[in-house]
Amino acid sequence: MANENAEPDWANNQQLRDLLMLRAGRLIHPGLRQRVSLSDLVQETMVRAVKNGDKLANRSWADQQGWLFKTLKNVVREQVRNHCRECRDARQEESLLFTNAVSEIIEREVEGSMPSPDVLAARREEWQRVANAIAQLTLEQRNVAEAHFLDGLTHKECAQHLGLTEGQVKGHLKRAVPLLRRRLSELGSEQ
Repeated sequence: MANENAEPDWANNQQLRDLLMLRAGRLIHPGLRQRVSLSDLVQETMVRAVKNGDKLANRSWADQQGWLFKTLKNVVREQVRNHCRECRDARQEESLLFTNAVSEIIEREVEGSMPSPDVLAARREEWQRVANAIAQLTLEQRNVAEAHFLDGLTHKECAQHLGLTEGQVKGHLKRAVPLLRRRLSELGSEQ
């Protein structure tokens, strides 16, 4: 009978890795699975286990597995947080790029007729509010709204351009428009 307190060989335990892969697959959101490598999550968990081997040496195999599962959960949480942080940063950057593009359009528009600086400032503020409202949408809603409203594409053209079905485009717009209206009215009342 094998000693339960014997130190396992984590580096060569394929069955343990498979079990961790299964757990990682259950822990991570399906939409995030395409962007995150499950094997990387398991590898990071195993690296942490090796680094903490001296702390785990006196524990039973069941306790060691429990520690590994908790560590895997923490690794997944860190990865999700990093992904969300990157998404927020990307949204903010897209919003700024959008605002700059809108400012350029306004500047080109005013080259022919020069409205007062107050009118220009008001337009820029309005476009900034629109850009901030658009930045609050999900990535899919934002892409569809920009393609439909700013680029002037039809539902069918949006679907082809974005690789979605026409029903998905209509659904994203149906959810995005009320959010934009509400956000713009909130931003308007704040001033």
